[in-house]
Amino acid sequence: MMHAAEILPDKRIGDQIVLLTEKEHANAGELLSWAQKHGVPELAVPKKLFTVDAIPVLGTGKTDYASVSEMAKRFAAQADAAKATSAAARAAAKEAKSNAPGGVTKKAAE
Repeated sequence: MMHAAEILPDKRIGDQIVLLTEKEHANAGELLSWAQKHGVPELAVPKKLFTVDAIPVLGTGKTDYASVSEMAKRFAAQADAAKATSAAARAAAKEAKSNAPGGVTKKAAE
């Protein structure tokens, strides 16, 4: 089982660590918990974790970091897009609820 990490730019904190792993059912929360128990700074723990079928390797058997970088960028962009879509859907639902006939929000009633 292989793992590979890539550092990608992050608008909020400068850089983020993205982990690609072949481990099925990998869990970022478990990784963070382990890191905290072992004194690893949270900044050094991957924020995004993606399970892949196989970590790309070169003909020599060494990790193909150029391919890992491209995969990490693609998976991170897809995750960010899904998160943005989800956030937009929640905002639209909230707005629709507040604009519904007879819909009075708590603040408006006060």
